[in-house]
Amino acid sequence: ITMAYNVAYVDTELPQLTVTGGDPDSWTNTAVCFTVSAGDQISGIESLMYSLDGSTWQTANQTVTVIQNGTVYFRATDLAGNQTQYTAEVTKIDKTAPAFSVSRSTKELTNQDVLLTVAATDTQGGIQKVEYSFDSNTWHTGNTITMGSNGPVFIRVTDNAGNQTAKRQILVSNIDKEAPVMTLSGNITGWT
Repeated sequence: ITMAYNVAYVDTELPQLTVTGGDPDSWTNTAVCFTVSAGDQISGIESLMYSLDGSTWQTANQTVTVIQNGTVYFRATDLAGNQTQYTAEVTKIDKTAPAFSVSRSTKELTNQDVLLTVAATDTQGGIQKVEYSFDSNTWHTGNTITMGSNGPVFIRVTDNAGNQTAKRQILVSNIDKEAPVMTLSGNITGWT
């Protein structure tokens, strides 16, 4: 009597899933990349997938690029149907330029310096620097500007992700430091 047996391989082990990279330590205004790989010693890998919403899955090649903040889901499935999952959070992408406003110490005609104060805001990464220039070429850092005479000043703001506002020109035209000129006319030669 000859008996034949079919021996099936049993794979109950989860596949290995390795995800590196992703969320940077500092703010960025560019996409972030994850490096993804999977392995299985028994049955092999059937699929390596990722999702940006937890329901729509796409094939993950070696690199997954993410362009906005949110949760990224990864899963590796072996040929026996075992599945390993991993979730990563992307939180430091900021593609929005900061905003700023400028206030003046006075808008009235004055014989004193005019102080401009820049109030900058950024909803995500925060403000890196406020800069001003009197010629639009040489830039100085600071959020207070003393205007000793009338003229333009250019202002721009950069956030911690590298987003920068367009330069804005502020014109100061209310400073008058010249003494008035007095002119006398008539003939003053004696008492009358």
